[in-house]
Amino acid sequence: MLPGTSSTATRLNCLLALTVVLSNLAAADSVTVSVPSTASSHNVVQSNFLGISFELSFIDEYFGNDTSSIPATVVNYLLAIRGRTGNNPLRLRVGGNSMDSSAYVPNQTHLLELVPDASNANNQPVTYGPKLWEVMKRVADDVGGAEYLVGT
Repeated sequence: MLPGTSSTATRLNCLLALTVVLSNLAAADSVTVSVPSTASSHNVVQSNFLGISFELSFIDEYFGNDTSSIPATVVNYLLAIRGRTGNNPLRLRVGGNSMDSSAYVPNQTHLLELVPDASNANNQPVTYGPKLWEVMKRVADDVGGAEYLVGT
């Protein structure tokens, strides 16, 4: 409260200011929207709109440790989804909380290595190397096409 004002006066001033703001919003230009009388015969949403996300720190659990150990169950699962996307590739995201504090190591030979002494159980940072890209490419090839979003 300002010195020399009552709480009622302060409330009235706030109400007046709010009224001015809201009246200016109401005076904004109108927008015209036309809606067709019949729906389009074309797909509005692409068939691969669905996205699947994999947490980086567990990607080896899903995709294996190298191109020869990719689990058939994961490939079959992704193939079943891919069969519904028509000519569009799958959209797969590799990221999550662990990506925020993980690091790429160009000369690392293992797919992933857990960072020791991670202080947060919900964030398990790892280092990852070129083998990750090899495995991701192989999965994409095995399922007939996939696009990846990495790191977000």
